[in-house]
Amino acid sequence: MRVVDFLSFILKSHGQTLQELAAFLQEDVLFEVLEQAGELDRPPSLAEVTQYLSLHTTLTPLREAHPSYESPYVLLENTVREIHLSPVLEFHLWAYPHYRAFVESSVDLSASVVQDSKGPILVGEAVERAQEWVKTLPLPPESGKLAEAISRKIWLRFRTEALKKMGLRPISAAT
Repeated sequence: MRVVDFLSFILKSHGQTLQELAAFLQEDVLFEVLEQAGELDRPPSLAEVTQYLSLHTTLTPLREAHPSYESPYVLLENTVREIHLSPVLEFHLWAYPHYRAFVESSVDLSASVVQDSKGPILVGEAVERAQEWVKTLPLPPESGKLAEAISRKIWLRFRTEALKKMGLRPISAAT
């Protein structure tokens, strides 16, 4: 699995989270909540991302460009386009801190994530960050618990799909 494929999974899952939260809260309420939460968002610094990636992943550059590989940025744009979000939700998707941490780092998006014991750690970190993100939304307690349940379901699916793409068995992979 390439880093860009992993990020594509992250964008799909966060996009679906935004869609389901918009359906649950009503889109105009979600916009307001996201604007309030946006003031609190602090994406990890470049140093934090680089340190995290060096500790928890093994990236290997592709030996040569494969003709069927698109530009990583084109792939990410196509992923977002396929989600069909409103412009405001699309903006918040692109601004998702865990995604931004990768694309704003010096990581080669075409590099392969070595499918070893570090794959579940990388996936687990993405799930943990998603759960933290939804908890930061300024929602009343009852709505917050339901929003967390919505997010948990989506990110559990993310975990399963990402681990399968890495060639790992989701049931036996410890995260």
